Amino acid sequence: MNAGAVVGIIIAILALVALWRALVIVRQYERGLVERLGKYKETLEPGLRFLIPFIDRMAGRVDMREMVLDIEPQPVITMDNVTVPRLLPTRCRTSMSRSANWLRPISGTLSAR
Repeated sequence: MNAGAVVGIIIAILALVALWRALVIVRQYERGLVERLGKYKETLEPGLRFLIPFIDRMAGRVDMREMVLDIEPQPVITMDNVTVPRLLPTRCRTSMSRSANWLRPISGTLSAR
């Protein structure tokens, strides 16, 4: 092999890697968070999306489906001063996909519905 063929193979491999990093599939129940050079840029909607290779990156995926959480029974005091355990199921959903990925370790971004 001559030097031109080796350089051509290397360029072809780099082009395939760039194309692989550029195409992103976001599923119907997800939202994708994109960072450009480490700073939030946008939220991707479901579908096949294209990112600028090596500049944009998928920072995370936020699951937008409803989640069922097991919450311990909590005592509730009624108006007539009777303590009753609260055993209602709680349904939660992600309300802000933009901040859900970064704020999850600090505090929950789930809003009760």
